[in-house]
Amino acid sequence: MVTLEIKMNDNHAMHEFEQILRSVFHLTKKDVECFMKLRKFGSDGTCVQNLTNQTNTDRSVEQKKLNKLRELGLVTRVQLTLSQFQDRCSQNQREELAPSTKKGYLYVYRTIPDSELYEKIQNTTTDWLKILRDIFLLSVQE
Repeated sequence: MVTLEIKMNDNHAMHEFEQILRSVFHLTKKDVECFMKLRKFGSDGTCVQNLTNQTNTDRSVEQKKLNKLRELGLVTRVQLTLSQFQDRCSQNQREELAPSTKKGYLYVYRTIPDSELYEKIQNTTTDWLKILRDIFLLSVQE
């Protein structure tokens, strides 16, 4: 199995990657920004509130972006109790992300692993190439 990791410190590569995400998945610039900010939380993910704190946008705006990303299969969501989320934050030395109460629950969002993302992009572009071949073949036959 090959491990894939995106070169987060290469500005040119990141710009190209964001352009690919926009093109392949028909995302807006803001959708991509949401996706990239969520990636920074790693495999632990985070709740909407922590994401809105970083983006300085309304919760409903971020929620819409996350729902779109979920529908595309780029983001997953799991429900945790607040106590579970606090424990997770403590284990990862990220206490600042934990809510102040332990009652209730929240949803934690995370991006899919890089290998899955790569596969989704590859499958989509392969489908596009098949469509292009059919289009050009039809043009040649006419």
